[in-house]
Amino acid sequence: MNTPTRRMTRSAAKKDSPDSGKKPPFHSKQKKRAKLRAPVPSIPMEVRAEKALEAIYVCCFGRDLLEEEDERLLSIILNAVFTTVGQPQIESIINEKAKKVAEGTDEIKIPEPMPLSKVAVQMQMKDLQFLRQGDEKS
Repeated sequence: MNTPTRRMTRSAAKKDSPDSGKKPPFHSKQKKRAKLRAPVPSIPMEVRAEKALEAIYVCCFGRDLLEEEDERLLSIILNAVFTTVGQPQIESIINEKAKKVAEGTDEIKIPEPMPLSKVAVQMQMKDLQFLRQGDEKS
């Protein structure tokens, strides 16, 4: 027997979603700009490339120094994403970042990891035991 499947409309999906009615954080800024008839701010690609490098550094390197191989790989990544900036500009951004990190004058503050609560540790241990049991059965 063929049973008809229920197709959800957008309005039905919104009603069923747990965060219905919540607006993204940038929504209020959009409304404010529209009300003032202000243009969307233009952020230069060089600044975007610098911010991307900072994000990659914080996520991947933490407090470690940038080695030559790291600089080469970062150059490849940023040149692939920010083609309009140009390789010489990207390399100077990376070299400047590496110099600041080596001198210890880098402005980025990396927060220390927060210790987990006992409950969270117990839950992770249960999950780990479950995963190990699955590995032993395989």
